[in-house]
Amino acid sequence: MESGLADEDEFDLALHVEQVEEWEETTSSANALAERDRDYFDNKQLTSEEIQTLKERGQPDVVFNVIRSKINYLLGLEITSRTDPKALPRTPQDEESSEAATDALRFVEETTDLDQKFSACGTTSSLRDMAELN
Repeated sequence: MESGLADEDEFDLALHVEQVEEWEETTSSANALAERDRDYFDNKQLTSEEIQTLKERGQPDVVFNVIRSKINYLLGLEITSRTDPKALPRTPQDEESSEAATDALRFVEETTDLDQKFSACGTTSSLRDMAELN
């Protein structure tokens, strides 16, 4: 893949547009599957035609969402296996520095709600992983 710089100072816009369009083409089917799986997770498992058919028959549109319970199980497993960040010293002389680095890492973790961000990413990646299995 080219860097996009034809000359030291020249930016090749056409090349970058082509690269973005290629990326969109190659990821469109995976993104469509991920959107479908997100809909399944959110209880949107029936198409409008299926819902209409069920209404015509006088049947309720009941869905048992096993996908949500599976994803929530995996998220719970990830949450319970989390550990606090810890910086390790390279040498015995770095012991104090590693403690300071550990304190800094834990401060950032606490002030940025990192656990909630990890959980949100876990939901998204679990759903994307399901799309790749199909």
